[in-house]
Amino acid sequence: MTFLAIIVALIFSRVWGDSNPLRNDSWFFSLQSTIRGLGFSPSVGFLIYLGIPVLACLFLLDASESILFGLVWIVLAAGLLLYAFGRGQYANLVERYRSYCVTGDFETASHYAQSVLGMEFGDEAIVSARQVHMAIQRELLYMGYQRWFSVLFYFVVLGPVGALFYRLLQLSRLTPERAEAERLLYFADWIPARLLAAGFALTGDFLASRDSLVSSVMVPEETAGAVLQTVGRAAIGASDYDDEVLTGFLAKEAVSETTELNALLSRSAVSWVVVLSLLVLFL
Repeated sequence: MTFLAIIVALIFSRVWGDSNPLRNDSWFFSLQSTIRGLGFSPSVGFLIYLGIPVLACLFLLDASESILFGLVWIVLAAGLLLYAFGRGQYANLVERYRSYCVTGDFETASHYAQSVLGMEFGDEAIVSARQVHMAIQRELLYMGYQRWFSVLFYFVVLGPVGALFYRLLQLSRLTPERAEAERLLYFADWIPARLLAAGFALTGDFLASRDSLVSSVMVPEETAGAVLQTVGRAAIGASDYDDEVLTGFLAKEAVSETTELNALLSRSAVSWVVVLSLLVLFL
């Protein structure tokens, strides 16, 4: 039934695209506001508003498993997977950044990163063009990963509620409890991010990226975005350059890297969808 739910969700995901009608998060933010208003501490409230929808869906799935030979379960599971897939128009975000790279306008790209991607440069009020490029590249790779791969991974490993829980963690990054969410996401992302990085190595230049992949396992504190960027850059043969590199040269390299990394992500997506589907089908 899990395999059928994945197939149904993937079909509807392709049909609906970014206009997926199930991606309405207002109920979740309303629940957060209600729980927060009850006076719980941030950590306790965080666990409560994550636990309520997860437990409710777990109960519904368990109750529907035997109805109509599991058909109701498949519909509910596919609906949860569709809801758990990523938000926003990712392809448009990548293309918009690529357009800034074409013109070498990394100053505007910096504003784009903060206003549209929600990135924070912290104390780095003035950063080099290379720092802007590397930061945005890392964020876009992480966005591409958390939109589908981690969701599908937890759907296969923990079932529909696993995928739901992961998406709610991501949504919690937009709330005052962001710190709590990111602490849990560090652990939630550890295995799937490295599996996708392995996909980068296998569908890219394996010999060039092998050492980076091994290092990502040996250095457990490395974040998911950093792992994906390091292995991904090695897999496409991206060159290293310092902060003093000429803007014109950097612009050409940034365009090439953005295009190639997006293609690498797509190849890995196809490969892992096949692998995870086969695991569900035969295990």
